[in-house]
Amino acid sequence: MREIKESYGRIGDNEGRFDIEFWQGQGDQAIFNAALDMILDYLIIRHGHADKPRLQRTVESFEKADLIKAKETSGRPQDLIDAKELKKADN
Repeated sequence: MREIKESYGRIGDNEGRFDIEFWQGQGDQAIFNAALDMILDYLIIRHGHADKPRLQRTVESFEKADLIKAKETSGRPQDLIDAKELKKADN
């Protein structure tokens, strides 16, 4: 049986905490599937079909410092651990 979660409150209360907790509790695969569904919906609305969704490939380089910053910014426990390990590798 599917679980349904609801949140009631005034606009501006909790600053989106419900959404953050909900999606963090779903796991990586559920988040990926939801994002893919949104991409397919966009393609259907924009182009009338979603035959071959393609991701843009415009990243030319990604520096180690950028990766560390991205991991620290995310705040996820595993990303913070990864960032520390990447910094250790520099020393």
